[in-house]
Amino acid sequence: MADPAKRMRGRGAMLFIAATLMLGACASDRDGPSPTPIMEAGGWSRVSPLEALSRLAAAPDPLLVVQMEAKNGSELHQRSVLPNRSVEPGQNRLEVDLWLRRTDSLWALADLQVEPPRQRFSQETVEALLAKEFPDLDARISAVPRRNAYGRYGFAVARRPLGVSCIFTWQRLQDETGLLPRHIAGFDITFRACDPVLGPEDLLAGYDTLQIRPETGVVGYGYR
Repeated sequence: MADPAKRMRGRGAMLFIAATLMLGACASDRDGPSPTPIMEAGGWSRVSPLEALSRLAAAPDPLLVVQMEAKNGSELHQRSVLPNRSVEPGQNRLEVDLWLRRTDSLWALADLQVEPPRQRFSQETVEALLAKEFPDLDARISAVPRRNAYGRYGFAVARRPLGVSCIFTWQRLQDETGLLPRHIAGFDITFRACDPVLGPEDLLAGYDTLQIRPETGVVGYGYR
């Protein structure tokens, strides 16, 4: 098959190629390492990629989706593992933490904490996350958040000189009023990606294409 790059010219063509490769390898790209396996234990179970609560329109289908329920179904944690072309340890992944607010009267009598942890994305907790995620890299937290269709999100960038670029993003959807339906108390999303070719801006542009399953009732605002 002819290389598409040979049929394109100029900077616009290069940007197109970068977009099609966003956050993962093509089907023919077998040079990158396999994703770190996830043990399906401790409450985690594998689900179909079609059941993923969120996805990135610019990324290939996830290699694996696992989820775990807690507290009688009031919390749902889901992880989608994406292709990784880099040799940086860790997984390219999109993670969702969903807290449900039961609306029936019997559930209201139960003493269950369904509110998301308030300090989860504080400066201190994010710095601890980054130290664990990129132990050999200097991750810099941006002072200015970005926006996607669901509101503001924070991000950090880590990279090696003349080498791999990595990003880590975090977003709490309850910060945006009118975004969540009544039955959802909180919706947190984190995204981690490393790539040997794409730069931080390209990787962040991939997260800008976040889509949440309509069945959840979460409604985006559109791009701003």
